[in-house]
Amino acid sequence: MTTSRSSLPGELGRLIDEFVAHKQALGYRYRVEADQLARLARVAQDDPIRDRVISQTVVDRWVARVPGERWGTQRIRVSCLRVFLQWARSQGYETPLAPPLKRQSAPYLPYIFSEEEMARFFHACDTMAPYPGTDKHRMLPVLFRLLYGCGLRVSEACQLRVSDVDLGRGILLIREAKGGNDRMVP
Repeated sequence: MTTSRSSLPGELGRLIDEFVAHKQALGYRYRVEADQLARLARVAQDDPIRDRVISQTVVDRWVARVPGERWGTQRIRVSCLRVFLQWARSQGYETPLAPPLKRQSAPYLPYIFSEEEMARFFHACDTMAPYPGTDKHRMLPVLFRLLYGCGLRVSEACQLRVSDVDLGRGILLIREAKGGNDRMVP
Protein backbone atom coordinates (compact mmCIF):
# COMPACT_ATOMS: atom_id res chain seq x y z
CA MET A 1 0.00 0.00 0.00
CA THR A 2 1.45 3.35 -0.98
CA THR A 3 0.66 6.71 0.48
CA SER A 4 -2.07 8.82 -1.09
CA ARG A 5 -0.02 12.02 -1.11
CA SER A 6 1.16 13.55 -4.38
CA SER A 7 4.69 13.15 -5.69
CA LEU A 8 7.38 15.11 -3.89
CA PRO A 9 9.51 17.77 -5.63
CA GLY A 10 12.87 17.06 -7.26
CA GLU A 11 15.11 14.03 -7.45
CA LEU A 12 15.23 13.77 -3.65
CA GLY A 13 11.43 13.72 -3.62
CA ARG A 14 11.36 10.94 -6.22
CA LEU A 15 13.91 8.97 -4.19
CA ILE A 16 11.87 9.45 -1.00
CA ASP A 17 8.70 8.30 -2.82
CA GLU A 18 10.56 5.13 -3.93
CA PHE A 19 11.89 4.53 -0.41
CA VAL A 20 8.46 4.91 1.22
CA ALA A 21 6.91 2.60 -1.41
CA HIS A 22 9.69 0.07 -0.70
CA LYS A 23 9.06 0.17 3.07
CA GLN A 24 5.30 -0.13 2.62
CA ALA A 25 5.77 -3.06 0.22
CA LEU A 26 7.69 -4.75 3.05
CA GLY A 27 4.63 -4.37 5.27
CA TYR A 28 5.57 -1.27 7.25
CA ARG A 29 2.88 1.40 7.61
CA TYR A 30 5.47 4.17 7.26
CA ARG A 31 2.97 7.03 7.58
CA VAL A 32 4.73 9.23 10.13
CA GLU A 33 8.09 8.57 8.50
CA ALA A 34 6.65 9.41 5.07
CA ASP A 35 5.42 12.74 6.41
CA GLN A 36 8.82 13.47 7.98
CA LEU A 37 10.65 12.65 4.75
CA ALA A 38 8.17 14.73 2.71
CA ARG A 39 9.16 17.68 4.88
CA LEU A 40 12.82 16.86 4.19
CA ALA A 41 12.18 17.01 0.43
CA ARG A 42 10.59 20.45 0.80
CA VAL A 43 13.42 21.71 3.04
CA ALA A 44 16.03 20.48 0.54
CA GLN A 45 14.46 22.05 -2.56
CA ASP A 46 17.10 24.80 -2.75
CA ASP A 47 19.97 22.25 -2.55
CA PRO A 48 19.05 19.52 -5.08
CA ILE A 49 20.86 16.22 -5.58
CA ARG A 50 23.74 16.57 -8.07
CA ASP A 51 25.57 13.59 -9.58
CA ARG A 52 23.76 11.18 -7.23
CA VAL A 53 25.14 13.00 -4.14
CA ILE A 54 22.95 14.07 -1.22
CA SER A 55 24.79 17.03 0.30
CA GLN A 56 26.07 17.38 3.83
CA THR A 57 24.34 20.77 3.94
CA VAL A 58 20.91 19.15 3.54
CA VAL A 59 21.69 16.62 6.27
CA ASP A 60 23.06 19.28 8.63
CA ARG A 61 20.00 21.51 8.15
CA TRP A 62 17.64 18.58 8.76
CA VAL A 63 19.51 17.34 11.84
CA ALA A 64 19.80 20.78 13.48
CA ARG A 65 17.54 21.22 16.48
CA VAL A 66 14.52 23.44 15.92
CA PRO A 67 13.95 26.06 18.66
CA GLY A 68 11.51 24.68 21.24
CA GLU A 69 11.75 21.16 19.84
CA ARG A 70 11.92 18.28 22.28
CA TRP A 71 14.82 15.88 22.12
CA GLY A 72 12.52 12.92 21.34
CA THR A 73 11.01 14.71 18.35
CA GLN A 74 14.45 15.51 16.98
CA ARG A 75 15.55 11.91 17.57
CA ILE A 76 12.61 10.54 15.55
CA ARG A 77 13.37 12.94 12.69
CA VAL A 78 17.07 12.04 12.64
CA SER A 79 16.42 8.31 12.98
CA CYS A 80 14.09 8.45 9.99
CA LEU A 81 16.75 10.31 7.99
CA ARG A 82 19.42 7.78 8.99
CA VAL A 83 17.36 4.82 7.67
CA PHE A 84 16.57 6.70 4.46
CA LEU A 85 20.23 7.59 3.86
CA GLN A 86 21.30 3.97 4.35
CA TRP A 87 18.74 2.88 1.76
CA ALA A 88 19.83 5.67 -0.64
CA ARG A 89 23.42 4.41 -0.33
CA SER A 90 22.22 0.93 -1.30
CA GLN A 91 20.67 2.52 -4.42
CA GLY A 92 24.01 3.98 -5.52
CA TYR A 93 23.73 7.46 -4.01
CA GLU A 94 26.56 9.07 -2.11
CA THR A 95 25.27 10.27 1.25
CA PRO A 96 26.78 11.65 4.42
CA LEU A 97 26.07 9.90 7.69
CA ALA A 98 23.54 11.45 10.01
CA PRO A 99 25.33 12.06 13.31
CA PRO A 100 24.21 10.23 16.44
CA LEU A 101 22.28 12.47 18.81
CA LYS A 102 23.29 13.00 22.39
CA ARG A 103 20.54 13.70 24.88
CA GLN A 104 20.74 17.34 25.97
CA SER A 105 18.54 17.32 29.04
CA ALA A 106 18.80 15.67 32.42
CA PRO A 107 17.35 12.17 32.64
CA TYR A 108 13.68 11.93 33.44
CA LEU A 109 12.91 11.29 37.10
CA PRO A 110 9.40 9.97 37.65
CA TYR A 111 7.25 11.34 40.45
CA ILE A 112 5.73 8.67 42.67
CA PHE A 113 2.41 9.70 44.14
CA SER A 114 1.66 8.87 47.76
CA GLU A 115 -1.43 6.85 48.66
CA GLU A 116 -3.01 10.03 50.03
CA GLU A 117 -2.39 11.91 46.77
CA MET A 118 -3.89 9.03 44.75
CA ALA A 119 -6.93 8.92 47.06
CA ARG A 120 -7.47 12.68 46.55
CA PHE A 121 -7.05 12.29 42.80
CA PHE A 122 -9.61 9.48 42.54
CA HIS A 123 -11.99 11.34 44.85
CA ALA A 124 -11.79 14.33 42.47
CA CYS A 125 -12.55 12.00 39.55
CA ASP A 126 -15.47 10.39 41.36
CA THR A 127 -17.05 13.72 42.34
CA MET A 128 -16.64 15.38 38.96
CA ALA A 129 -19.70 17.40 37.98
CA PRO A 130 -21.57 16.26 34.85
CA TYR A 131 -20.76 18.22 31.71
CA PRO A 132 -23.73 18.87 29.36
CA GLY A 133 -23.85 16.51 26.41
CA THR A 134 -21.08 14.14 27.57
CA ASP A 135 -20.50 11.24 29.91
CA LYS A 136 -17.05 12.44 31.00
CA HIS A 137 -18.04 12.37 34.65
CA ARG A 138 -18.67 8.61 34.26
CA MET A 139 -15.88 7.79 31.82
CA LEU A 140 -12.89 9.58 33.39
CA PRO A 141 -12.94 7.75 36.76
CA VAL A 142 -12.91 4.42 34.87
CA LEU A 143 -10.22 5.58 32.43
CA PHE A 144 -7.89 6.80 35.17
CA ARG A 145 -8.37 3.60 37.18
CA LEU A 146 -7.49 1.54 34.09
CA LEU A 147 -4.35 3.59 33.54
CA TYR A 148 -3.34 3.36 37.18
CA GLY A 149 -4.47 -0.15 38.09
CA CYS A 150 -3.56 -1.99 34.88
CA GLY A 151 -0.59 0.05 33.76
CA LEU A 152 -2.16 0.82 30.40
CA ARG A 153 -0.92 3.47 28.02
CA VAL A 154 -3.46 6.21 27.26
CA SER A 155 -3.80 5.04 23.63
CA GLU A 156 -4.40 1.46 24.79
CA ALA A 157 -7.14 2.47 27.20
CA CYS A 158 -8.83 4.70 24.62
CA GLN A 159 -8.87 1.90 22.02
CA LEU A 160 -10.52 -0.66 24.32
CA ARG A 161 -13.83 -2.10 23.13
CA VAL A 162 -16.47 -3.94 25.16
CA SER A 163 -15.46 -7.16 23.37
CA ASP A 164 -11.89 -6.73 24.70
CA VAL A 165 -13.05 -7.05 28.33
CA ASP A 166 -13.44 -10.55 29.84
CA LEU A 167 -15.01 -9.93 33.25
CA GLY A 168 -15.25 -13.68 33.98
CA ARG A 169 -11.48 -14.16 33.79
CA GLY A 170 -10.62 -10.58 34.79
CA ILE A 171 -8.56 -9.97 31.63
CA LEU A 172 -8.32 -7.16 29.11
CA LEU A 173 -7.22 -7.76 25.53
CA ILE A 174 -5.03 -4.89 24.40
CA ARG A 175 -4.94 -4.77 20.60
CA GLU A 176 -2.00 -3.39 18.67
CA ALA A 177 -0.09 -2.26 21.75
CA LYS A 178 3.43 -0.90 21.52
CA GLY A 179 5.20 -2.55 18.62
CA GLY A 180 1.87 -3.51 17.02
CA ASN A 181 1.49 -6.58 19.24
CA ASP A 182 -1.63 -7.76 21.08
CA ARG A 183 -1.34 -8.55 24.79
CA MET A 184 -3.49 -9.72 27.67
CA VAL A 185 -3.60 -7.67 30.89
CA PRO A 186 -5.04 -8.96 34.19
